[in-house]
Amino acid sequence: MTTVTNGIIVDKRITAKRYNSIEHGNINNVTSIVLHRTAGSSATSSLNGYAAGQKTGAHFLIANDGTIYQTASLEKLCGMLVSYILGVPTKSHVTLKN
Repeated sequence: MTTVTNGIIVDKRITAKRYNSIEHGNINNVTSIVLHRTAGSSATSSLNGYAAGQKTGAHFLIANDGTIYQTASLEKLCGMLVSYILGVPTKSHVTLKN
């Protein structure tokens, strides 16, 4: 069963790796979901940037192998986003895991 605890999805299909540096302010209402590609060559490069204190990011990152990482609380805005939007960067040709 999927649950949400403190803005983090608890589900065996999602790996939680929260980075406070990319969280900015509270989300009161979600109006959109944005999917886009990152400039990095791998999920690891994005995760390393978040770990190093990068201020921009997204709530979820989907790796080339289909692994889904949640990197920010669903209760917080992310630095790359304006307004009330959830961002999900992906790599090209992703197959999601079951």
